[in-house]
Parts: sequence; structure tokens; C-alpha cells
Amino acid sequence: MDTYNKEIEHYINELLIKPGIDRICYELGKILEQSGQIEDAQICYQRNVPVHLIQKYAQSNKSWTILDTLSENSNSDRDFRYEMAYLGEQVPLVVPAKGVSQNLHSNFQKTNVYFKDMLVYFLPNGRGWANENASAILTQSNCLLKTLSTGVCDTVAASNHLPNAHQLEGNVVFLSSRWGSRAYFHWILDVLPRFQLLRKVGFCWDDISYFVLHKPTATFSQEALKILDIPPEKIIDSSDIPHIQAEQLVVPSIIRGSRGQDWAIKFLKQIFLKDLQDSHQSERENIYISRNSASRRRIANEEEVVNLLKKYGFRRVFLESMSVMEQASLLYHAKNIVSPHGAGLTNIIFSQPGTKLIEIFSPHYINSVYWEISNQCKLDYYYLIGEDFDNKDDKHHGAKDIFVDIDSLHSLLEIANLT
Repeated sequence: MDTYNKEIEHYINELLIKPGIDRICYELGKILEQSGQIEDAQICYQRNVPVHLIQKYAQSNKSWTILDTLSENSNSDRDFRYEMAYLGEQVPLVVPAKGVSQNLHSNFQKTNVYFKDMLVYFLPNGRGWANENASAILTQSNCLLKTLSTGVCDTVAASNHLPNAHQLEGNVVFLSSRWGSRAYFHWILDVLPRFQLLRKVGFCWDDISYFVLHKPTATFSQEALKILDIPPEKIIDSSDIPHIQAEQLVVPSIIRGSRGQDWAIKFLKQIFLKDLQDSHQSERENIYISRNSASRRRIANEEEVVNLLKKYGFRRVFLESMSVMEQASLLYHAKNIVSPHGAGLTNIIFSQPGTKLIEIFSPHYINSVYWEISNQCKLDYYYLIGEDFDNKDDKHHGAKDIFVDIDSLHSLLEIANLT
């Protein structure tokens, strides 16, 4: 057990030096599992670090706490307050997922989704820290607010290794989050709706001194910030300044776990579709979204798939070369969509009700998020699970390429009545 304790201590303190690193948290989980601490291991595998382990092993001279849930009573705490933007709700999933088999995959059998309350928090002298994989929000008394933080952030409050906090005056909006600005899906669905939360509680951009984002340098990020009329001089990149303290830190709720709410979809349509919804309806088309330019979740036998889809009038498209507004317009005018699971399907939020969507999965990774969004957008949703094949790669299960059984795809096209 002494050996295990030394290894646990090593990984805990490595996370103090390098907060947010998934690999370290996973290795900690493996050691805990080997030592019989199964419950703690499972917590680590979910990118969290058990608080009692930090308390026991962290080499820290700081006084710190972690608050997991921001309850109604917490609003009276001197360290922060909040304002309600949108009430949470439970929404039934009334649009069924349909496949080639009558037996639905378990991921498509739930009957409702719960959207949490959307709030905006105000922290006098609050601090924000972020890197590419994690973010942490801390009160002036060094309490980590887990609800507003992302990734492996548990060790941040106890760490002696953070750079000194950069002091900022006025209202500073902290929007940096795990994968927030580098991934199209997370940028569109997790980050941008948080701007609407600010508007909802009465902010205009003149009220805000700075917006903190992590590497908002991608073309799609810059496009959105320009459309939203965010002054470039008000943007602070947390990859340059990872640790800040504000006169008043303003933090909208983390969207993750409550994606695809009506208010968020309406906001995104207002940004990227603008007058398109009221314009003359051009002819709608069938599109196949290719992932051939991606590094993962590609269709291994894409040419076979494309040849079949051509018989049904489908056109292959590569979204990487398009602006967000161009992607929004394309998906708005699409009648039928076929695509492997991937970020390109983020754009179904722009599709018209009744649009048919066929989503193709690897058998190793089946994620129901686009079915849930299809429900919100009133799309007609179908799915196809690819074949298990030996492609001799060592990719993570969520990144593996997909081999499509052409007969199964043909059957699903017939079921969807795309003749």
C-alpha cells in the first residue's frame, strides 16, 4: 500500500503543477483501481479528483474549498450572487430515432432531457484560470465553483504553481472553457449561447471591460465575434494570460449538458441566418457531409457510400472550407442530410423542420446529442451503426474510422423514403 500511496501522491501533486491534464487524472484512476479504491477510480475516470485525496496528499500551503453545487441558499454568500436568465425545464423527446432494426440502441431509448437553469454569476474580486483542457472559477476566498468550471479543475484552488493573477478593473466576462474555442461544436453550442445569457440579464457590451476566451483565433471564432460586434481590444486570450482576477468577474452558466435549448437555437439563427429565413425559398437539396479531411471518424469506404448516395441525388460537401454563415445557409436549404457523427452536424440547428437526417456511427462510439437536437429542431432522425472492422489503428474509441455496410445504408434510405 505504501507504493500505491506514493504513486497517488505523485499524481495529485503533478495535477497541482499541471492542472487540467486528462492523462494524469486517468493514470491516477488506474493506480486507485489497482489499490482497490474503485469508487475514487471511477471519479478520476470521469475527469474529477476526489476532494479527500487532494486534502490528504496535496503539498499546498493554501486555504481552499470546493463547492460542487450552487444551491439557492448560496446566493446569500458574500462571495457571489447570480441572476436568472432562463428557467430550466424537462423536455420530452417526441421525435423517435429510427434505424434498420426495430431494436433501438439504448442511447436512443430515453424519453426526455432536462435543461438546467441558466444563470449569470457575479463574483467580486473573483478569479478565473484556464488552459486548453480545463477552466476554473474561484471566489475571493479561494473557493472553487465546480458548476462554473470545466475539465480536470479540482486541484486548481490548492495549487501553489499558478502564475500570479493579472488584475483587471470593471466587469470581466470569463468564457474560457474546456475545448471551447478550438472545436466548432463546442464553440457554436457551448460558448456562443453564453453571450445571449449576458444580454438576457441586461448587459450591453459597453458595460463590459473585457471578455476572456481561450485562443479564439479559429476562422469560425473570429467570424462570430465580428458578427456579435465584440471589440477586439476587449478580448483577453487566456492562452496568453491564464490567470486573472477581476473587480467583478461575470460568469454565465456552463451550457454543456443543456445544449440545444430553444432560446439558444433562436439566438444562433438570428446571428448566422439573419434575413435568410424570410427570403425567397430556393430549391432544397440532398447533401452528404464528408469527414474525409478530418483525422478521425472518417468513412473508410466513402467512395462506395458516395456512389450509392448519388443515385438518390445527394451531393458531397466539405464544410471545412465554408464560413459559418455559408454552412448555416447550406443546412437551412438542405432537404435530406447524411453524415458520419461529427462537428459538421452542429449545423442541423439551422435546418428546417421536417428535414431528414441520417447519422452514421462507429460501433465503438454512439452519441445521441444530435438526435436530442433533432427533437428540438423537429427534424426526422435516422441512424446507422457501422461495421466493426480491423483498421489496425490505435485511436481512442471515439476517434475510430467507420466502415459502412452498403446494403444496410440502402435499406435505411428506403425506410426513410428517399427514393
